[in-house]
Amino acid sequence: MGKKKSFYKKQLKPFLKSNSTLLAVLAGATSGIAIASIFGTEKAKEILQTVEDNIKDFNKKVANGINKESVS
Repeated sequence: MGKKKSFYKKQLKPFLKSNSTLLAVLAGATSGIAIASIFGTEKAKEILQTVEDNIKDFNKKVANGINKESVS
């Protein structure tokens, strides 16, 4: 009699291996839950807002850099 494979090894692991976007979403959700449980919801909201603002600033800088290069 063989050993039964767990749900994770049999179905979830191959699915996540082929779908990296879903894995990134799950990792983000997990880290958000961890931050909220450690710092509390108000502080977690502040941290997430800061991260969001930094990402927006970075995207603007990248877009401006690409636009400057394409104009030249």
